[in-house]
Amino acid sequence: MRNLYLNTLDVKKEIIKNPNSSINQILQKETIERFTKNYLAINTAKPTEKDLRKDGIYASYADLYINSAENFLNNKTKKNYNLMVSSCIQCHERFCFGAINTINKLHLK
Repeated sequence: MRNLYLNTLDVKKEIIKNPNSSINQILQKETIERFTKNYLAINTAKPTEKDLRKDGIYASYADLYINSAENFLNNKTKKNYNLMVSSCIQCHERFCFGAINTINKLHLK
């Protein structure tokens, strides 16, 4: 999860550096490749609570996040980026509350 956060932060930084450019034009290929690798690993990431995945709720949130990340990658807009970040927060409202303040900082204004 930490790598996913760091990669999303890299995406945000690249967007902020070039506010008047199309997001498709400014995101570096390497940044997108790292991000893709990490968001796809969300289902295999080691949870902080060992029984986290037993009831299937985590998997539902993970699927929601994966769909939002794919939507962002297929249509790179600030709106889709912020929706993706919001899907992280939705999951963290159920699991691991402590990360919410940090994740909120990923939103674009």
